[in-house]
Amino acid sequence: MLALWADIVDRAPDDPIIFLSPELGGGGGWHGRGAGERKQAMLSGKFVDVNGLSTEIPEPGDIEWPDGSRQTVPLVSAAEAFEDFKAPLNGDCPECAPLHVVGARLSEDPRDTTRGRVDVPVWEFVLSDEDRALSPLNQPAVRDRIFLPNPPLGCDYYCRSSSYAVGEPGSSELLVVFYGAYSDAGQPCGADYDIAVMESEIAVVPIIVTTRFTHPPPDTYCGEFGRTRQLSVRLRSELGDRTVLDFDSGWPLMVTRERPTFN
Repeated sequence: MLALWADIVDRAPDDPIIFLSPELGGGGGWHGRGAGERKQAMLSGKFVDVNGLSTEIPEPGDIEWPDGSRQTVPLVSAAEAFEDFKAPLNGDCPECAPLHVVGARLSEDPRDTTRGRVDVPVWEFVLSDEDRALSPLNQPAVRDRIFLPNPPLGCDYYCRSSSYAVGEPGSSELLVVFYGAYSDAGQPCGADYDIAVMESEIAVVPIIVTTRFTHPPPDTYCGEFGRTRQLSVRLRSELGDRTVLDFDSGWPLMVTRERPTFN
């Protein structure tokens, strides 16, 4: 996994924003007559660029991180962002009328990144009055980014073993938050947890080790009940700007400075 991430980073631009969601585009939603068809048209990538979106590169944008620091980021043109927005839309609706895009404007919209949830520069695509969505269609305008539309380890985004991590660049302590069994391994359907870690110069991989109750009573149904857990691990060196990766999926995890408030 560390080698896989090293390859991803080697092919990425310098100092990229690392987005967490497997989908970058946002917005949508329609109501009233024709709402279903408009949604299907969007999911199929059926648009008409009425006036020709600009290919001009705008001035750099600005991101304020949760720790108060700021980062200047190069942006892409409206036309390039629109192509990025359409790229994953592979639905099939040949009978759907296309949506009419009449312009674009720079705005901001929240996205999840490895450094927290922040407002990032986005291109907002203006639809005709007839096609207008409840929430404007938008696409991040950030040029230098890492975005993983496909699972790194062939595992769906939602099969992550960890939810997020808590740490600071100047500290070697990392707290990992995950969803586990409701009770300990001494109880039916319970489990105990320990943590190990793999490290490299650019990434950290916490490994949640699970010990489950070994002899559940006959016909015991455990279901999906559980609770949020947390484990702390000491790294060999300070976290720095290294990316924390989920062991099961390979997806980057969000790292925050705020410890969870549950017990």
